[in-house]
Amino acid sequence: MNSKKTTNLKDFQNRIRGFKTIKMILLLVLIVWWVLFFHNLEKINTGGSYDTYYSVFIFVGILSTLSVFDNIRSDFFRKVTSSEWKKILMISVFFPIIILLANYELFIPFKHHITDAVLCFFASYVMAVSILCSSMKLKDQPLIKTSNEAIGKPSRKKCIILFFSFFLSLSLIYTLYLIFVAYPGNVSPDSLSQIYQATTRIVSNHHPFYHTLIIKAALSLGLLIFNDINSAIAVYSLLSLLLMACAFSYVCVSLYRLKLPKFWVAFTFIISAVMPYNIVYSVTMWKDVLFSGAVASFIIATVLFLSKDEKDKISPIDQIVWVISAFAFALLRSNGLFALIIYFLVSVFFIRSKKHFFALLAIIVIAFILKHPVMNALEIKQPDTAEFLSVPEQQIARLIAEGVELEKEDTILLSKIMDLSTVPEEYNPYISNPIKHNIRRTDVEYLSDHKAEYLKLWFKLCLKHPVLYVEAWVDQTKGYWNGGYSYRVFFQGVSGSFSENGITVTSEEMGIKNTPKNSFISDLYKGWFDLWNESVFFELSRSIGLHVWFFMLLFGLGLIKKKKECLAASVPILAIVLSLVISTPLYNDFRYAYAVFTTLPVAIGTVFYRKS
Repeated sequence: MNSKKTTNLKDFQNRIRGFKTIKMILLLVLIVWWVLFFHNLEKINTGGSYDTYYSVFIFVGILSTLSVFDNIRSDFFRKVTSSEWKKILMISVFFPIIILLANYELFIPFKHHITDAVLCFFASYVMAVSILCSSMKLKDQPLIKTSNEAIGKPSRKKCIILFFSFFLSLSLIYTLYLIFVAYPGNVSPDSLSQIYQATTRIVSNHHPFYHTLIIKAALSLGLLIFNDINSAIAVYSLLSLLLMACAFSYVCVSLYRLKLPKFWVAFTFIISAVMPYNIVYSVTMWKDVLFSGAVASFIIATVLFLSKDEKDKISPIDQIVWVISAFAFALLRSNGLFALIIYFLVSVFFIRSKKHFFALLAIIVIAFILKHPVMNALEIKQPDTAEFLSVPEQQIARLIAEGVELEKEDTILLSKIMDLSTVPEEYNPYISNPIKHNIRRTDVEYLSDHKAEYLKLWFKLCLKHPVLYVEAWVDQTKGYWNGGYSYRVFFQGVSGSFSENGITVTSEEMGIKNTPKNSFISDLYKGWFDLWNESVFFELSRSIGLHVWFFMLLFGLGLIKKKKECLAASVPILAIVLSLVISTPLYNDFRYAYAVFTTLPVAIGTVFYRKS
């Protein structure tokens, strides 16, 4: 009798194993098909700078394969609760939607490719579920427990020594780059505009006013001491690299204080020290640089706050860093305050602290006053309406460029703000500047005075031509949420000119010039930058979309496991990305999304982090 039961049990186990094997094979075949299918991207992306990184799809395919093996081997699918399954299935649907939207050209005409679209959606969905389930197991890894027990409570003295070790090392690396490669700093046309504002009485908020004030303070000090514009710019570059070194060092030490694995603290430092974008940006006069350093500091300070028990006190230094970085978050980019408000609204549901709630609310209110009533009182000109409506303008321009026949009254209304005859030639689906310039040449003031009318027209045309609207939006924003595209990562040297209020000024006229030293050190930096920027091997580290996918995964883990640290690390970044897909002027500008890269080590650390 017992032998029969044993035999039946073995038969049942063999059937289960057989079922697991069949399921695994089917899933792997589906993943392989998915990866091979997206090889077709090479056929449709022949525009050079607009090619999609196929390596990203290969990487996701490999990750999905490993996840499938891991989940089926451990029978993890059976261990997930019904509540968790609902969240997993709901969150995972975003990935196939992203994949189909961003690569819509592969499915045109849709009726001829409906099978491909359905298979692609299903495969993407299965892959997202597999990766999300496998990621949920990280919290139980022995490495985390061992690390927590081994490190113990970090001493204050050791943290101070570590901070200054990191800070001095990073400052040296960035300073060598400044002196031997980029002196007096990297100055683009946007930088020239802010330098012009900082050295004259003509000021606007086209580039964030409070960042221009920082430039003005540094230039004033430099001119006072050296009486030379290049030396003055070098003073700003030195201030910038010190602030970025300080931000990265604070992040590294904070990860150590959270008792994360030591290898991850070391890896975070190495990324800060050697990644070309961190080196080049440290001395680049762009608001995106200090903004991204502030976002990283804000997020890690928030995670430190969440790691404390109610009886523990938050150190004064952490409080000061949190407040300063929150203000910088709100003021150093035009979309910063919007993103901070989104974070505030979401954080109400997962950060149950009155102190945090009212402190963040106070910062938002003060930042709003500084950005609007104060600047209005100072008569500082705000960016024109065309600047904020990049995506709607592109969608309407798409209709005109495609030859869509508009009603007579719609044509009359549109002709008051843009030259419709030149739109088909000027329209670029990836950048809104040509259409914005068209509007500014025609009558941007009329658009400002009649915004309500044009929003009604935009909505009316949206209802009539939703497909073209979606295509225009995808082309204008996909670099921030799809796999990855080749585009300029950083700007080096001093060049260009800017035009503002009818004035055109060149870098030569301002006396600004790049004077690098010809040396072995300069060749080392440039050789490493060229290798990183051109090699396929480093494509993954340049992909904005891939990094954003990780933050979406982190957000999903935070929701499923109710892990506050994951939400605190992901929500601010996703809020920044949301602001970009609403109003970005360029489909894939690395500097707009630089905060995604400065905060990635913190975000990954929150996956490993667990309270002792």
